[in-house]
Amino acid sequence: MKRAFVKRSDQVDIMEKEMAKCQWPYLIAGDFNDTPASYAVNQVTKGLNNSFIKKGSGFGKTYNGKFPNFQIDYIATSKDFEILNYQITKAKLSDHFPVRTDIRFIETASAD
Repeated sequence: MKRAFVKRSDQVDIMEKEMAKCQWPYLIAGDFNDTPASYAVNQVTKGLNNSFIKKGSGFGKTYNGKFPNFQIDYIATSKDFEILNYQITKAKLSDHFPVRTDIRFIETASAD
């Protein structure tokens, strides 16, 4: 478990550097295999629109396994997007429930 934590932390550090350089609106989504209180989730979603925090409710359980109430799948966007909704579909298609969010690009006035 310690090796997985260290590896995930290293991956997060790489992601943070890439996100800091990114000049375009972006979305990050996926199976982080980590809880909302973890270093990885907090670092990656820091300064972003976390769709569950913006529009979700309850525990946000996305893991369909034996451990109850685990949220390990996330969708987060740069501030260029508005989170419109958040939904977890309780379909037993895998060990994860499908997660969906609708987003809208926020148009900004050009500086012309």
